[in-house]
Amino acid sequence: MNFFCFFSIIFLRKKLKVLQWAGIITVVVGLVVVGLSDLLFDTKPEGNHTGGEKSLGIILILSGMIFTSLQVCKKRKRKYYTHYYVSGSI
Repeated sequence: MNFFCFFSIIFLRKKLKVLQWAGIITVVVGLVVVGLSDLLFDTKPEGNHTGGEKSLGIILILSGMIFTSLQVCKKRKRKYYTHYYVSGSI
């Protein structure tokens, strides 16, 4: 969701209101705190995953979110700028 907001600002030229920016910042700060606390302060690990494996998992999740956000942004741009937009569902 946050990646889509950033990409819609860049590619779709959307303008966000102050309250929307505050929500994005709150979500990003919360995710960073939770992610770093799991990597840095994990005293009792659940399973045998190393810090590198956890970091790789976070990177893969973020890359999937970025790819999905770019795809949705491209669909929205096509919807607004073409006359013959076809939805993804048939």
